[in-house]
Amino acid sequence: MKEAVTLGATEVSNSYGGAESGFTATDAAAYNHPGTVITASAGDDGYYDFDFLGGASPSPYNQANAPASFNTVVAVGGTSLYLGQTAARQSESVWNDDGTKDYYESILGANLGAGGGG
Repeated sequence: MKEAVTLGATEVSNSYGGAESGFTATDAAAYNHPGTVITASAGDDGYYDFDFLGGASPSPYNQANAPASFNTVVAVGGTSLYLGQTAARQSESVWNDDGTKDYYESILGANLGAGGGG
């Protein structure tokens, strides 16, 4: 983050995250750059990682994803945008709404996520 901002970035996009409890105040400070828009993935496994609830003990889930949860970061959820032949927006949907299983979920027999809750 620091290097990107030092080099003059006015926007920084991050496609990663993890359980909020795994981040410290020092980590949060790394995402505080007034005047620079910082975005981060809100997660891939539903609000508070609901796909994994009840799996691990103690659970690292049931919490927001950081760094998307930091008040200096814009949380971004994953969507697919579909364009028509004239490049006009036709539709948009969450990457996986845990409804009908997509191709990979059908093969693996497991949910692979949904827009998260950063």
